[in-house]
Parts: sequence; C-alpha cells; structure tokens
Amino acid sequence: RVVECDVARSLVHFSDVAYSGDEELAERRRQLTWILDSCCEEHVDDVYYYQGLHDIAGVLLLVVEDAKLAKRLLTRLCLHHLR
Repeated sequence: RVVECDVARSLVHFSDVAYSGDEELAERRRQLTWILDSCCEEHVDDVYYYQGLHDIAGVLLLVVEDAKLAKRLLTRLCLHHLR
C-alpha cells in the first residue's frame, strides 16, 4: 500500500520535536496511518490519498498532539481546501 510506504518514511526530519525514541516514532506512525485511513474511508467518494498527504497529516499531528483532532482537521482540509 502506498500509505504504508509513505508513512514508513515519515517524521524522520522531526526527531527533535516529534518523538524521543523508536517506540515513540512507531506510535506516531501508527497514529498517522490511522488518521489517513480513517479520513479516506469515512469520505470514500470525496477524499483520496495522494502522495504528500501524509506530510500534511504528520504536521497536523505534531502541532495538535491529538490523533482525533488531527484527523478532523485533515478531513476538513481535504473536503474544503485541498481539491
């Protein structure tokens, strides 16, 4: 899957602020996968994954530090602004 490949390469440039070790990085990546999958699955006819969406979702997750809120923000961006 494209999402899994992109997420596996994500967040490496944010190591100073995003996570403190491999376990925390793995958890952030699990959250990121959940955000992307949930957003696309809930709006299957309107939201599609494309390369780079994981970068947007990753920044949202790092800024708000809450996966559910990050998903709501990403969904809103995808439905109303990233078209």
